[in-house]
Amino acid sequence: MNEINIDDYQPLIHLIINRFDKQYRKELFNESYIKLFEIKKKYIPTKGTFESYAFKHLYYHCKHYIKLNNLNHSSLDELAYDEDNEETRKVDLLESTVNLESSIETKDYIQKHSKQLTQIEKFIQQKYYQSGVSVKNIIKVYQPFHLIKSEKTIRKILKK
Repeated sequence: MNEINIDDYQPLIHLIINRFDKQYRKELFNESYIKLFEIKKKYIPTKGTFESYAFKHLYYHCKHYIKLNNLNHSSLDELAYDEDNEETRKVDLLESTVNLESSIETKDYIQKHSKQLTQIEKFIQQKYYQSGVSVKNIIKVYQPFHLIKSEKTIRKILKK
């Protein structure tokens, strides 16, 4: 098998990053170059050429990077205008829908309450409430490991 030289694929990286906004290209080049090392380790020659394998993975890595970057670049300290056309920070324009005091009380209650539960009960509640796993899926996946008998049993545990 021929050894893959990462430096030979810089033109491929440029081909990919030129499809995206100029503001990201320097970061995308660095990200792609680093990602190329990971791709090289995972490449299986029988699945096709390294170039097509790398292109697909680098392209989607760049899209993902930009998506994350766009979400994280907006600062709440940036200036904006309120309804009176006065300059203010974005954070000051937000209306809080979360009652911080009740949120803290709820967390305290949950911590105290969870001390009274068995490990299996904590596990089931965590899967249902925090991970969003449905009762039927809890039964299907975890029944063999935890001796969960029925949906009725799980519903009782969830009410505790």
